[in-house]
Amino acid sequence: WNDFVYDDFMLIVFQPVHSLGDVMRAFGERHWLNLPYYRPVVRATFLIQKLLHGNSPAPYHLFNVVLMGIAVLLAYALLRMPKFAIQPVPALIGAALFAVHPVTSSTVYPICSGRESLMPALFILAAVYAYLQPSRKWRVAAMVCFALALLCKEQAVIVPGLFVLADVLGLSAVRARRPAWLRRYWPVIGILLVYGFIRWRLFAGGGEHHVAVFDRPTGPLWSLAYALQTTLIPFVELVYEPPVEIWFSWWRMGISLVVLLVLAAWTWQCNATIRTPALFWLGWIGLSLLPTANLLVQEAPFAERFLFLG
Repeated sequence: WNDFVYDDFMLIVFQPVHSLGDVMRAFGERHWLNLPYYRPVVRATFLIQKLLHGNSPAPYHLFNVVLMGIAVLLAYALLRMPKFAIQPVPALIGAALFAVHPVTSSTVYPICSGRESLMPALFILAAVYAYLQPSRKWRVAAMVCFALALLCKEQAVIVPGLFVLADVLGLSAVRARRPAWLRRYWPVIGILLVYGFIRWRLFAGGGEHHVAVFDRPTGPLWSLAYALQTTLIPFVELVYEPPVEIWFSWWRMGISLVVLLVLAAWTWQCNATIRTPALFWLGWIGLSLLPTANLLVQEAPFAERFLFLG
């Protein structure tokens, strides 16, 4: 029964959709006219729904909720992989926390900006799960999910980093020397080249991403502080794209740092069975935060949805 909010009006309500041809145009144009976004798979879901049920908001919200449910199941499946050695109850608790954390709400209640973070996260979870499986069919599935994640949001450029991290830590199914690893990355390189070519055709000459860290070198540090505080001591109320003056809290930051230090000390004392997966998840967090760490110019410096995958 909730209505449209924020970007929903530009990407759904005001979009003319009369046929499947209008849906397909999402693959040949920018997501936004004045921003360097190319997210055709997510946008196609909006346009298909618009074709099916017009501007009735309830089905759009329902679609987001179903996607979130699938993401939680994928998170549980990933946690339960034997190489992570997590028992069913702790894995269930981890997946449940992923589902109910206040940050998660920002990927569900705004139809458009929420789905733009939720769908790539879903495909990234699926890509990593498939990559850690032993068979060639699973490897193909991992590449397909990676490609779909890229076509959902730019954040998916971190996926090759997750693949490499899994290989370096010995978590992937293949135990091979490094030259063999390189051969395994050729499909990843091919997908990135095709994706880069499409972006070059759409954005070359104007509207591409620009470096921000040289002008604002403290931007990444603020992003890290926001991620730490919002993850460990989150707002209970909904706060959409808050400025520093709203989100920063000395006591929240202090407690977050104490929790972080305790977790780091505990991990350091653990045996290799726990330490290796812990390093993987730490790398997961760091990589997932990089695209929105204010290294590049971004429309919103801070947003809860940026932290969802991490």
